[in-house]
This record gives sequence, C-alpha cells and structure tokens, in this order.
Amino acid sequence: DLDRIKEMDGVAQKIDIVFNNAGVALGRDCSLGTVDYDAWRTSFDTNVMGAVRVVETVLPHLADDATIVNVSSGLGSIGRVMNGGFNTLTQDVIYRSTKAALNMTTACCAAELRARAPDKAIKVVSIDPGWVNTDMGSRGGTVKPPLEPEQVVRGMIDVVANLKPEDSGKFLIAEASAGLKGVTQMMRPVILFLLTNSRALEPEQVRHQLTLLCRRLKPLLAQLERPWLVVSRGDSTLRGHTPLE
Repeated sequence: DLDRIKEMDGVAQKIDIVFNNAGVALGRDCSLGTVDYDAWRTSFDTNVMGAVRVVETVLPHLADDATIVNVSSGLGSIGRVMNGGFNTLTQDVIYRSTKAALNMTTACCAAELRARAPDKAIKVVSIDPGWVNTDMGSRGGTVKPPLEPEQVVRGMIDVVANLKPEDSGKFLIAEASAGLKGVTQMMRPVILFLLTNSRALEPEQVRHQLTLLCRRLKPLLAQLERPWLVVSRGDSTLRGHTPLE
C-alpha cells in the first residue's frame, strides 16, 4: 500500500531493508498462438512496474546504507531457457519475461543510485529464493517444491546480512540453509562428462579406470560446495554393467 508508506513523511526513522516480494504468475500454460496478453500486462504491472513504484516511494526514507531486495527467480535466466527449459511444450513466457525484466530493473536502479549518491552505500539486488513450497510454487498444490518458506527466509537473511556495496546490481541466489557462507552465484551442479575410448578396453577395465578417476576427483569436487555429477559415455561396451557410484 503506497499510501501507507507516505505516512512515514513525518517519521525520523529510516528504512534499512526493503523486500520487494509482491508477484503474480498468470497464464503459465500459454504458448505461441494462445498468448494471454491481458495476463502479460497484469504480470508486468505487478512484477516489474510494481517493484519500481515501491522503490520510488521508499527512496526518500532509505538509510544511507539501505538494501533493496527484489525477489526474482532463476526462471528469468535467458541462458537457462536455451540450455533446457523445464517444459518442452510451453516456456512460461509471461512469468519468465517479467523476472528477466525485474533483473534488468535491479541493475538500472543500482547504477542510477550509485551515480546519484556516490557518498551513500545503498544496495539494490535481485535474489532468487529457489523453488519454494508456496501456493505459487506448488501451482495450487499440484506439485511439491523441495524448499519450505522457513528455509528460504533464513537463506535470504544470510545473503542480505553479507552484502557489500559492490554487490549492488547483482542477481544472487539464496541457499536455503541457515549455514550459508555469504553471497552465492547460481548454484548449478558441476557436471563432468567423461568421454573415453572405451571400445579399446574391456568393459570391466573401463569401469575400474572411471572408478579410480572419480575417487581422485571427489575431494576436489567437495571443495566447490556445490552439487556435482560425473557422467561417462553410455556406449554399447558399458551396457548391462552397474553404474558408477
């Protein structure tokens, strides 16, 4: 309620943290030929322009080191769409485009505030909370996301607590854990694809060599503090054999 914020005009206390959390997910099943443009306009008005309205309204009330958090989504990643969307038939273009626009808005606001007030340390960031078990995340209870709101809130608080002025304008991910170590980037798993000339070896020899390699890699991969997976080429010489642990 922007009118409620204006009631702060006579209050001396400043705002330290703003969470821009309002969002809608409309027309998620539409595809080319069936785009719901009314839903798209409503989504942009809430998810993008709504966030900017809040920023403009709170601007005079911000502390010199305030933080503005725009709650975004990994679904706003353009690279993620081209590298494998979560649905091969519809790409959730309405919701995803609003989150991509919100990320650009974050960067623009951060750059403008840095130029306008270089003596202040106001930070503006986008944070992806992950796939959370809310009404939106569960699509009305039809699916079960892996993260609970309580987990995500702890992760987001940790991220905000560790922000530095140079983080302003970034897109960040909140690890859903109370033990988060500062700010993280996109927590995509590390995938090592091993291409072997297995046709020159017996299947059991291939398995033995790959097992030794994985054991050597495991301590190094563990230091990344990210999920990891080792994949070997599944050609005919390996069929019928037990997969690597």
